[in-house]
Amino acid sequence: MKNCLECGTSQETGKFCGKCGSLLGVSVSNEQVSATTETVSQEGPSFSQPVAPQVQPSVHVEKVMAQSKAYWSYFLNFIKNPSKVFTAGNKEFINGMISIVILAAIIGLAIYGFVQSITSSIFGSVGSLFENEYVGPSFLSIFSSIVFFILFTVLIVLLSMFIVGKAFGSGDSWKELISYYGAHILSVIILSLFGLFLMLIKSYLYGNIILVISFLIILIVIPLYIMSRLLSNSPKGIDSYYGYLLYIVLVCILYSIFISVIADSTIGQYLNYFTDY
Repeated sequence: MKNCLECGTSQETGKFCGKCGSLLGVSVSNEQVSATTETVSQEGPSFSQPVAPQVQPSVHVEKVMAQSKAYWSYFLNFIKNPSKVFTAGNKEFINGMISIVILAAIIGLAIYGFVQSITSSIFGSVGSLFENEYVGPSFLSIFSSIVFFILFTVLIVLLSMFIVGKAFGSGDSWKELISYYGAHILSVIILSLFGLFLMLIKSYLYGNIILVISFLIILIVIPLYIMSRLLSNSPKGIDSYYGYLLYIVLVCILYSIFISVIADSTIGQYLNYFTDY
């Protein structure tokens, strides 16, 4: 006889109770069924969906993109009204630095194209603007020298303005002067781009004229205009005329030292290079 452990019914044959349907001789409770189910679910293989890795954009790329957009907005704003920068103070310091570097790079490319054309015509080699397949100084040596020359020229201008400002009481900081200067050379950047274009189409005479005009503007015209604005608000009673004179004297002295010490050695290096050929 087999007894049903669930309802107590006894029967001789069969594996299941004829009354309740439970397995004869085995008592299976709800708690045991739940525990068995949980055990199987824990021990059984689990298959999870593969998680695709999230591609994070580079932080440096994002910064460059953001700065590029900010500079473009800055360019459009101050190319129309560069004098508005006097109310901005040093807020445009970074954009002013970028403008100075861009201007130096454009002039460096233009001068390299001119030097390459001259060396190619003299020595008979053929090269293009961004290749070094010609007899003469390399692109890097010419470009870096010109960029250094322009940046050092700007440094002399800013240093002279800073000294005059301190002497006459305007008291503008380095960051403010760079902000003023950078906003006012935006038009010179466009002019230099035109000079570079003329160099690319081999109009070297007019291209060099444009570059010389650009250089005189950044060396004389823009600094004197900025000085006139700063000296007009000078708290000291010294006439602004003497501020102009002091600025011109400082630029002449510093620039003559720069030319004699650095530029002469660079020119001499290139002359020695050509004499070897």
